[in-house]
Amino acid sequence: MLAAALPALAVCVAGSAPGAQGDVGRPTLSGPELTHDSADGLFKVHYTLSGADALAVAEDLDPANGVPDSVDWIEEGAGIVYHAFVDEDGWPEPPSDEGVGGDGRIDIYVRALDINGYTHYVTLPSGHKASYIEIAPGNARLSKATFESIAGHETHHVLQFGMSDELPSWIYEATATYAQYLLFDDALLTLARSALWVIRLGDPEFALDAVGNRYEYAGMVWVKYLIDKGTRDRKKLLYLWSAMAYAHDWVKGHDDFAVADLGLAGLDAAVEDYAVWNWFACASSDGRHYDPSNLGCLAGSVSRIEITAFPADGTTVTIGERGSAYLRFDPECKSRELDLTLRPTGKVRFQVIEEVPQDVSPILPDDGASASEKHFAISGWNDFHHVALVATNESGAPVTVSYHAETTGTYAPSASLPKPAALTAAPDLTRLAVGERAPVQLSASFGSCADGLDIAARATWSSSDPSVATVQNGEIVATRRGTADLFATFDSVGSNHVAVMVSPGPDSSTCQIGNSPASGVSALAWVLTAWSGLARLRRKTS
Repeated sequence: MLAAALPALAVCVAGSAPGAQGDVGRPTLSGPELTHDSADGLFKVHYTLSGADALAVAEDLDPANGVPDSVDWIEEGAGIVYHAFVDEDGWPEPPSDEGVGGDGRIDIYVRALDINGYTHYVTLPSGHKASYIEIAPGNARLSKATFESIAGHETHHVLQFGMSDELPSWIYEATATYAQYLLFDDALLTLARSALWVIRLGDPEFALDAVGNRYEYAGMVWVKYLIDKGTRDRKKLLYLWSAMAYAHDWVKGHDDFAVADLGLAGLDAAVEDYAVWNWFACASSDGRHYDPSNLGCLAGSVSRIEITAFPADGTTVTIGERGSAYLRFDPECKSRELDLTLRPTGKVRFQVIEEVPQDVSPILPDDGASASEKHFAISGWNDFHHVALVATNESGAPVTVSYHAETTGTYAPSASLPKPAALTAAPDLTRLAVGERAPVQLSASFGSCADGLDIAARATWSSSDPSVATVQNGEIVATRRGTADLFATFDSVGSNHVAVMVSPGPDSSTCQIGNSPASGVSALAWVLTAWSGLARLRRKTS
């Protein structure tokens, strides 16, 4: 039931479209109109208790204040967004409606609609533009947080129209949906938010500004990228909207914002970077891109073509403007090099990701977006978890990319290895006599064909008692009787401990110095003492 209900749920709570310019008339409700003025003086809610527009939740239970609960929820949701973005972040206060249809407050009408809500901007006699909101009453049955979030979504449209009414609908919806899910949450909203992630990642080849099938609402992922890239400062959203309003154009505004606030060359550079972030989104996250603490996703991965046999030939899906397509090459543990030949039908920027889940994954950039044939030679490609190719369309028109992939050479782990996921040292316990040596093993797990490689000689070893035992060139060196624990690190990853017990050498009974054992009885006593010391040491270090 949950899987079947999820798409409808996403439609219910993802937000709604801003209205086009209208006249100064206001809605007429199906029954006697009642009003409620918000305590902060910002909103006037218009509602009725009868007819088709009647409140779906008319009870006055929490709080019992003489106002239907669903009206309280509208006031609370609208106020949360207004105070967060205007009072905290500095968005301009929206223009007053000059008393036309209201009294200077933001008017919110609760009535039956074919969508969750509408925000309309109107041209006033003075030439200024103001906005009013309509909200469908039925969604109050879903949950308190859901109904509040819809009021908050529409309120953000009011703030947007206060800055510009010249931008395409997708950026209005992407931004309002980002605000909606950033400030409101419950189990229902979490599921719906995750559905939007799946929509955006499932069709990465769509144009960035594509609309339809909820794709514009899923544009919240693009807005999240801009905020997370910009030091996770929510005020960056105001800077973006200020840039778009000043430029009277979303592309030019994004160009200016990317340069000034993200340190990138412009919108196209941001889109290329965004395409890489989406490779690591959700289930494939490497922990260094999207912030999982806000607007995180439960599951999902970017849509891609997976290539497991070589040579391979094919063509990508059609890629819309500023959309991306992905190829994933799965290691086969046989070859040394992966060679790619790419033939785009328009201007495309290619990036190769050498995926290392436990570390920063290297990105091999193209030298510039081009419509000409491109070649990549990825040496040591089997040392990585996966190799991915990202193709981002910068041509201004739909494109495809034909590809040929082949492998050459024989696989051997590289001298320069990526960061391992884990290290396992062996054996657990080693017994040596003073002066003896014994090999130690250090097996590394990389999530690649190099798994199980012994890197004992490459690691840095430490000893709980270097006077007793150390590791040199992959061997344990016993120096003095006693016990010691040995521990390895490689690229900041640590191993388990290797316990070492060192006994006196074979000629120790003929040379009595200090407390060296001189008989079988005293040797046994020494062994028991050593074992006791080892036990105390392991308890201390565990």
